[in-house]
Amino acid sequence: MLPRRAPGIAAACAVGLLSWAAAWPQTPPVDGSAAAVTAEETSQGPDGGDERSAGLGLATFAVEPADANVRLASLDSIAALAPTLEPIDPSLPLPLSAGPYLLYADRPGYRPATLIFSVTPGEVAQPAASLERTSAVLRLRLQPPGATVLIDGQERQGPFGRSGAVTAPSPAVDSSAVWIEGLQPGSHELEVASDGFRSYHASLHVPDLRDIELPAVSLERRRAAVGFP
Repeated sequence: MLPRRAPGIAAACAVGLLSWAAAWPQTPPVDGSAAAVTAEETSQGPDGGDERSAGLGLATFAVEPADANVRLASLDSIAALAPTLEPIDPSLPLPLSAGPYLLYADRPGYRPATLIFSVTPGEVAQPAASLERTSAVLRLRLQPPGATVLIDGQERQGPFGRSGAVTAPSPAVDSSAVWIEGLQPGSHELEVASDGFRSYHASLHVPDLRDIELPAVSLERRRAAVGFP
């Protein structure tokens, strides 16, 4: 979207257009790195003294829970054919080119949320998403890594990342922990097993839909049997 030119004689317009075109900015990355730009700066075009921010708006995000994964994709006429979701930090304001965008947020234990919003040059968009909690989430660290986790006798995580286990939701959270979702309130039996190790058993009580973090589970290696002739 081209900014408006101030009225004037034809020669002055031509000179202003050439000067503005030479300083036209490239499309900013959707990575939150340029968070220092303010709404006042983005509202200034070639006639306002800040040509670098011409055609830009600002987006500030309100996403619950705060540690959800948030990704963003442009839905302009070209990108909409195959939009690419890029991770962003929702705690930071983000300068964006004018146009429609798709926001996708997800987190273990919650139903994902999708939101479409638009950015207008010189204005602040305030997209908000609140994810609905659907299950409790069990978080624990395992030794050895990749040990199999069973809840009520059903495998929820194994050496090859089988269903039921997910990675930590954001870089701010320890990604070495195993997150197991889908737990409902009540009593459950936890088992951790791995070849060559003694299995670990524990009773688990889930009071409500929340995150439950257990102490690290370190399996004891089985001693090899000693044979005699």
